[in-house]
Amino acid sequence: MAIVGSGEIKFSDIATEYGVSLSNLSLTTLSTNIGLTPDHAISEFYGKSATITIDDLANTITTDDGGTSLDITPEDAIYFGGYHFVSNTTSNQKAIFSDDDGITWSTEYGALFDFKAKFTVAGDYLIASSTNYVTRYKFGSEPNSTSNTTYFPNIDLYRTRFSLGTTTSRSRAVYYDDHVYYFKNASFFKWDVATFTGSNVGSLSQTPISHAPLAVGNDGRMITLTYSGTQAYFEISDNEFSTKTITSIPNQSSFSTTPTAYSDSEIITDGNGTWVFVADRYVNGHTFYCYSTDNGDTWTSILDHYYNESVMTYTPGVNTGNSGLVGPPDAAYYANNTFYIGWDGGPEGSEPSSGGLIFSTDGINLTGIKDVGTAGKAMSFNGSTLVVYGDDKILRFT
Repeated sequence: MAIVGSGEIKFSDIATEYGVSLSNLSLTTLSTNIGLTPDHAISEFYGKSATITIDDLANTITTDDGGTSLDITPEDAIYFGGYHFVSNTTSNQKAIFSDDDGITWSTEYGALFDFKAKFTVAGDYLIASSTNYVTRYKFGSEPNSTSNTTYFPNIDLYRTRFSLGTTTSRSRAVYYDDHVYYFKNASFFKWDVATFTGSNVGSLSQTPISHAPLAVGNDGRMITLTYSGTQAYFEISDNEFSTKTITSIPNQSSFSTTPTAYSDSEIITDGNGTWVFVADRYVNGHTFYCYSTDNGDTWTSILDHYYNESVMTYTPGVNTGNSGLVGPPDAAYYANNTFYIGWDGGPEGSEPSSGGLIFSTDGINLTGIKDVGTAGKAMSFNGSTLVVYGDDKILRFT
């Protein structure tokens, strides 16, 4: 049942709706855990509901607010400052955004986001890491403007780029304890959010996967992917990669574990010890899902995802024929106390009219699957609406 739309809201009302404990819980924690962005206030929760189901498809959007057909190949998405934003995989000349809960969308021309930009929210700032830059965005003002600061007046947003130099081995940025972290090649950087000054604080033991994933838990544990020779591994650290633990990815004989199999993969966590890893590859006719319930110390893998289009059910490891084979996972996202995995349609994405979401409430059991008619390439959530981004199509679930 949704939280009331006006009047008094108690912390216990929010905790009950989202199934979280009140112990040591702050407004900031409540807000950020469901994807809301600063400034935080209890009024953010008016009308919010945790009871989203994948059957509740509210809208399918294929044109922007000017009637132009959407022309996007989504790389990543985020909800920040009242806007849903999505970056593009193939071009930095356009970005799509919505300020009305994903109902209508505007196209911004002029490189609002660099292509292949990956997002994280860091307090009052939106951070994007891309092939050439780590970039900071802020609404209304930019306290540390540089020669590479650009203002977008139609949304009152400032963009400040900081050069990474050209590299294909940068990670997604993560935010923890008032700092932003990311990898460039094998070097690990820590940036102060307020001044946006940074330094190299650690390094990887092995070679990073191209466009490596990076995730951080509520206790500061960070996990990424590296490789040695022809084998890929999880690389885990509790102290900003000053010291590291190398853990093997569970072997599946039908799925190659060479480094190229894991480029552009994703790691996500609920922040409290459960982690999920998916590979954006379809290798030897198979897809791959991996999870940990002990904060990344040990991992279990599942080979293959299949679906039955008539009933949309999921049975691990049961082959229903090629027509029922889910293609490679394109995105992984944790929101609303649920792990969402976006998948492409058919082998190697060969069925463009298919694709959608696998979802799980515990990260272990993939309790539902839904074909939504497009590859689920990115997702964003604002506390009541899940937005799924496919090629030239946007879907809203409420």
